[in-house]
Formats: sequence, C-alpha cells, structure tokens
Amino acid sequence: MIIISKICHSCQSVMRPRCMKNSCCLALRSCIRPSTGRSLYALLIKDIIKFQRNPLMLIIQLLLPILQITLFCLCVGRKLTDIPIGFISRETIRSTSASGLIFNKIDKNVINLIEYKSINDARDLFHSGYLFGIMDIGANFTREFFEKINSCSFSDANKYTDSQVTIYLDQTNRQIVYTIAEEFIRAFKSIDIDFNLGFFTSTSSNQSLFKLEQFQNHLPEIEYTFTHFMIPGIVLSVIFFFNVALTALSLVTEQSDGTQERVWITGVYLHFL
Repeated sequence: MIIISKICHSCQSVMRPRCMKNSCCLALRSCIRPSTGRSLYALLIKDIIKFQRNPLMLIIQLLLPILQITLFCLCVGRKLTDIPIGFISRETIRSTSASGLIFNKIDKNVINLIEYKSINDARDLFHSGYLFGIMDIGANFTREFFEKINSCSFSDANKYTDSQVTIYLDQTNRQIVYTIAEEFIRAFKSIDIDFNLGFFTSTSSNQSLFKLEQFQNHLPEIEYTFTHFMIPGIVLSVIFFFNVALTALSLVTEQSDGTQERVWITGVYLHFL
C-alpha cells in the first residue's frame, strides 16, 4: 500500500505541471488573439487617457483634418464671386438700350458693376488693385450697334467707333479673366445676339463686340506661368505635412508615456490603429 500511494503521489506531481502549463497556454492564446471588441475597447481607453493627460493636443489633432478639407474646398474648385468691375457709360442706360440689356443679363453675384463718372477715376482704382476691370461704353453705343447689325457693315473701322465696348482687364490672374469672359459670353447668349467675340485678342478688329485694351505703363512685361498661381496648392501641402508630423508626434508621445505598450499588450494589431 505504501508503494502504491507513492506511485500515485508521483503521478499527481507529474500531471499537475502539465495542467498548469495547459492553462497558461490557453491564457496566452486568449491574450495573443483577442476579439475585435476587446481591441477597440483598449484603443478607446488609450484615447481617454490621452485626453485626460493632454486635452489640447487631441483637440488640435481632431480639428486639423477638418480644417484641411475645408481649406481644400475653399481654394480648389470654388466659383469666383463679387468681382469688382468699373464701368463708364456715356449714354443713358435704359431697359431698352443695348447697354441696359447687357447689364440686366450679367449675374450680379459674379460681377459687381460699379459706375464711375470718368475713366480717370476708375483707372486710379484699377492701378491700386481695387478693380479687376473697366468697361468703357460710348455715347452712341446702342444706335451704332444696331446699325452695324442691320447693315452688316464691318469694313469701315472709323464709321462705328462707339459700337464696341472697350474693356481693360487685370491679366495677372488668369482665373479671374476666364470667369469674366465666361460671364459675358453667357450674358450675350441669353439675349440671343449673334456676335463675334474678340475677347482674348488685342487686335483692333471692328467685327468684334468687345475690344480688349491696356493702359500704357512703364512696367516690364511679365510672362505669367503656372508657378505664380501655386500658392493655394502650396498652402494645402504645408497643412498636409503638418498633419503627418502631428500624427508621428502622437505615436512618439504614446511610446514615451507608456500607452502604446499597453495597447500592444492587449493584442491590438497595427491595422486597428
């Protein structure tokens, strides 16, 4: 009996470490392969701890993507509005006159028409940068315009001098020039007038309804390229890299305060982050 009891005791002493080893393996497996809910709960606890320790940094990290998207929508693809254009009309603007028809069809939300008594006053504001363009309408614009359409006489350049609208544009910003041109084309298409638009040519053609002119100045001619209009893209790039830097800083701070190790211990995978 004594021998049998010793054998049973030795068997129990051998089996007990195996049972403890199996239970430890099961516990390790449950820690290594946690559920998705447990991983998300661990990340939530980590974010709460970060918010309690440094709430200002977390608020900045939450606001930066929103500001980045907002600035992107404001800078890219937005339609230009309220473009100040000065006009000098030497004829009385009525609803039945040609100039009145033009002004009624122009969208006031896109182009802000400002009337001036003389072209000198408008030119001073144009050079100061307060106006993006000037429209000069002659005294006999309506009469000569309809006479030119009825008679189809385009040969004599000195006969219908007031039948054209002279426009001075600030050509340093091509996007504003294209917007103004698009608005004038839309206005004239809406009143069903057949015309030959010589908008982007500086040649003195009597067949065009619009004549593009420039003020004489002593400034050197500059050929503007795409580089001059890259400021919105550069600003967005700076904000994007700043956001990436804040994300890297967040990972470094998590590693320094110990929250990142707690997340890895709970079994969170990298794609959960």
